[in-house]
Order: sequence, then C-alpha cells, then structure tokens
Amino acid sequence: GFVGGLAPIVYVALYVVGTVVLAPSPLMSIAAGVAFGWWGFPLAVIGGTAGATASFVLSRYFFNDDLEQWLIGGRIFRAAKQTVDEEGWWIQILLRISPAVPFGLLNYLLGLTKTPLLTYVWSTAVGILPGDFVDIYIGVIGQNLAGGTQIAYLVAGAVITFACAVLITFKARSCLQEAGVRA
Repeated sequence: GFVGGLAPIVYVALYVVGTVVLAPSPLMSIAAGVAFGWWGFPLAVIGGTAGATASFVLSRYFFNDDLEQWLIGGRIFRAAKQTVDEEGWWIQILLRISPAVPFGLLNYLLGLTKTPLLTYVWSTAVGILPGDFVDIYIGVIGQNLAGGTQIAYLVAGAVITFACAVLITFKARSCLQEAGVRA
C-alpha cells in the first residue's frame, strides 16, 4: 500500500539523519538488508552518500572553524587532512573502504579539506560500495536465517565475504600508511 511504498523514502531519510548524528552506519545498512533484501543495497548507498554529504556540508560551511580548532591538536587528524588535500579522491576512497576509519567522523573531517563537493560525493558513493555490500549481505543472511533456508550456503558466503573484507582492510591500511596516514 501507500505506507509500504513510503518505506524506502523513510529509510533513506532516517539514514541521512542517523549519519549526521553519528549513528553507526553498518547497523543502518544491515537494517536495509533485513527490511528490503538486496533492494536495500541501492537504498543504503543513497542514504549513506546523502547523509555523508549533509555532514560534509555542515562541517565545511557551519562548523568549519570550531571543528578544526577542536581537531587541530590531533596529529592523526592533521596528517589525514594533509594527505587528503595532497592526494585527493583516491585517498578518500581508501579511507571509506577501511572499516577502521569511523564513517561519521570521516564525513566531518573531509568537510575541512580542500576537496570539491562533487568529488566528495562520487568518491564517497564509490568508497562505501564494498562495506554496504557486506552489511546488506549480513542483513539478507539474517532475513533468510529467520526463515531457516540454506544455512550452510549462507555461512560459507559469510566466511568468504569476511575474508575479502579483511584483505581489503589490509590493502587499504598499507596504501594509507604509504601515504603517511596512520590507520
């Protein structure tokens, strides 16, 4: 019905608000997998990108001086900001791929860099694809396990997915460390 048709819009709106207030993004993406199945994947990418963009804009245009003063004392913050300013979009994608970097805080940090808004939006959308895929998969597994179907297949898929996530994390960390960012 009409209310069910609004569910994706409500979900994306809640994801945007959740991102701005630093709610854990993996939980919001897993919820999409549970609620919408694989249709949750584009919804999570749209919601995550829109929420990240809202945080970026707030950081850049409203909290810039106060936030930078608060963070400037951190050596890691300064190094990350300098690296993003010098290296650009590919470092942003690596930071997005690494699960060791908090999604919500990164949005605000990147708002303090020289990154153009359009570059930020597309590099965020690309960078969150692997993590959102894993989160949606976990949600779909949960949805399927609730029905008791194909448990062995899902466990094998989860193990392979976890192994891929670990490999991506190590590769992202290595590239970030080569660029001078401690991750």
